[in-house]
Amino acid sequence: MKLKQTMITAHSGCDGTPENSLDFVRYALSIGIDSFEVDVNIGNNGILYINHEQDPTGVYKGCTTLEEVMKLMLSSEFVKINCDLKSYNIENDVLKMAKYFKIIDRLIFSGSINLNFVRENRSLFETADIFLNVEKILREQIKLNSINNNQVEIIIFSKEIINTCRELNVNIVNINEKLCTDLFLEKMKMNGIGVSVWTVDDPDRIMFFLKKEIENITTRNAVLAMKLKQGLINNGNKLC
Repeated sequence: MKLKQTMITAHSGCDGTPENSLDFVRYALSIGIDSFEVDVNIGNNGILYINHEQDPTGVYKGCTTLEEVMKLMLSSEFVKINCDLKSYNIENDVLKMAKYFKIIDRLIFSGSINLNFVRENRSLFETADIFLNVEKILREQIKLNSINNNQVEIIIFSKEIINTCRELNVNIVNINEKLCTDLFLEKMKMNGIGVSVWTVDDPDRIMFFLKKEIENITTRNAVLAMKLKQGLINNGNKLC
């Protein structure tokens, strides 16, 4: 049986590297990973920085810039970058930089994506991918801040998730792996929507999602995940 290609994304700081650092990026580019993730914020000087938390001063002293990261990406032709947006309304800034470095076809958006921006400017994304975070969809569409993001609620509101993806012409959702059940996967598959899960570090769970043929697995155990993926190939379950 042929399995569909599952992307393996190296979570920032994977395999013991410093989070949101150039050392992490160099490492990710060196191990044959499919994609790597960085957290993107914007400083009060308009510069994009990679840092998980927003700096209330807007200075981001000592933080790596997204420009530095994308320059490093020029050493590789295929590895993608997943920009997990932590600041709001920076989609266009990230798009412009990716276009400048001519890597927009290797760009993935996730995190705090402005759904209205996507709705009004869908053509700007060209070949860039969008992984819509499930909790973002629910809070935007239902205007219900009390959603607890438990497995039952995710299934109850799966119709809203599907409808939002169709409206925005987005075909991949991003979900916490603890909330991703067989039923959720089945509902998404029936509606032609791929699933990306984060953050999957346990080997058994990585293998579970590989066999489910989902679109993407984000993991801190990047080398392990790649070996498990390769193991499926070597055992005759050839990935397309």
